[in-house]
Amino acid sequence: MGAQKAAWQAVLDSESAALTGTNHAQSLLDLVKAFETVPHDVLANAAEKAGYNLVILRLSLAAYRLLRVLSIEGVFSRKVRATRGITAGSGFATGELKVLLLGLMRALQVFWSEQLNCKLFVDDLTLAASGQPTQLVQLMIRVTDFVVQWMEQRLKMQVSETKSKVIASTPKIAQAIVDGTTNGKVKAATITQLLGTDTAGSRQRRTSRSSKDLPTSGAASTG
Repeated sequence: MGAQKAAWQAVLDSESAALTGTNHAQSLLDLVKAFETVPHDVLANAAEKAGYNLVILRLSLAAYRLLRVLSIEGVFSRKVRATRGITAGSGFATGELKVLLLGLMRALQVFWSEQLNCKLFVDDLTLAASGQPTQLVQLMIRVTDFVVQWMEQRLKMQVSETKSKVIASTPKIAQAIVDGTTNGKVKAATITQLLGTDTAGSRQRRTSRSSKDLPTSGAASTG
């Protein structure tokens, strides 16, 4: 129901695995400019399969595709029509993005429901699993490549190479997962950001970002 809860659940999974002596790994995948790059034709096909109200979708897409111009200091471009993107402030945008990604989440449930713990918050997807090192690495390689391929080939969207990370209970496991993938999108990390909070994929809690956000002890408050 919120970013804090999603981040807390992901951290709880990693700490629970550490307490039982089980290895844990997470692939954190992020789409580049998700709202701005949604292909309208892919969204329409996904909505039809999901049983979404196509009348509402047609009206929504018509609003997104209104002719518009770019202006710079009184100089105007020719009229252009957008064929990608949904407006983040629209009342339907989050529902439309959910419809777009619903097929992927259902596929993950069908193939790996007993092995994988998936959390999707808007366009930030966390893939988490626990187990013995060899099996864990092989599983995370397959799942990560599957998701990246789905997002880029089926959804025609781009997975971020700078924000997509793999973290694990040990750096060796994280690096082994990255080395085994073929997508070239993920990088191993010992600490990264998960929905605005620090996460490390292990029992260690990191608070560097939170500490930076706190006011210094000598700062004076004003009324």
